[in-house]
Amino acid sequence: MFYNEVPTISRRSKDPGHQLTDAEQVLWMHLRTKPKGYKFHRQHPATNYILDFYCQALKMAIEVDRSIHNEEEIVHNDIERQKNVEAQGVKFIRFGNKEIMMNFEEVIEKTDAVIDECHEKMTGSDFNFYERDDNE
Repeated sequence: MFYNEVPTISRRSKDPGHQLTDAEQVLWMHLRTKPKGYKFHRQHPATNYILDFYCQALKMAIEVDRSIHNEEEIVHNDIERQKNVEAQGVKFIRFGNKEIMMNFEEVIEKTDAVIDECHEKMTGSDFNFYERDDNE
């Protein structure tokens, strides 16, 4: 849970009407397996935003951009949102729908690398010596 979380955002994040894109669905199927032992949440509230995927233990957010995110105003809003979330100490990565569908292995490799980076930052240890058993 984020500080200053807006109640209406929290309620909206639980709205079952949000339909995942095919790319979000593919990525979610991977994230549900708890990569490297870390649990990710889907449609997680963060202040007055809703993050596509979030790992609370790592303070790591993953956003999936639809084709609409290529429009100038949307890009500007995405950058602002990312800055605001990162200001709270969250590592933020983003992928496009097309990138996930066409280069899924690379997306997983990048995601795993960021998990490793966040893990090391949080614990000061390397995954070669420590495996996480997350009971969230």
